[in-house]
Amino acid sequence: MIDPELRRERIYMAVRWIGAVPFLFSIPILVPIWGQVAAWLAPFLTAFGAILISPEIVSFCARRVNNLIFPSRPAERKPNYGIPEALVAKGQYEEAEAEYDRIIADFPDEVMPHTALINIAIRRLKNAKLAENLFKRGVACLKKKSSREILEQVYAGMITQIKSVEEENPPPIHIRHEERPAPILAPPAQRPKWNGPKTKLNLSSGKSE
Repeated sequence: MIDPELRRERIYMAVRWIGAVPFLFSIPILVPIWGQVAAWLAPFLTAFGAILISPEIVSFCARRVNNLIFPSRPAERKPNYGIPEALVAKGQYEEAEAEYDRIIADFPDEVMPHTALINIAIRRLKNAKLAENLFKRGVACLKKKSSREILEQVYAGMITQIKSVEEENPPPIHIRHEERPAPILAPPAQRPKWNGPKTKLNLSSGKSE
């Protein structure tokens, strides 16, 4: 549906042009009829007709001059990271990966989708092998050397940070406790049995029998 304001403007323009045409051609139309009077009056009528259509003429000329000085260029397309980032925040990593892959297909030299996928693998999935595979895929996809260098630097920084965290917080060491014989001072029920010769202590003489 056409905007009412635009429709009104088009109607006004049509009326101005229809009314301006007789004035613009007043000289060849009126001079043969009115003679000297028309020759004196016709220039003013022609000027009035030109004034009626001057807005369109001025606008047309202004656009042409502006395009000549400042040539118009198509709007630069930019990747939309809002959708995959929202999916990552919700924990929907497979859907986020599909959105990042779509960005990679549309913008082959874009580094950010590769770094985002590597970040998901390292920080959220804790999968260093997957991160390495994503890094290798990114290096193969990027055509520009500068883009590959940026990806290498970001990946090296992520790996270094993860290693430093692991060194500061090493995993706990699980010691296997082997069964040992009960100590001598343990209760009688837990003391080891003596299989040697039985001796009886004579506490009065200090000898054993």
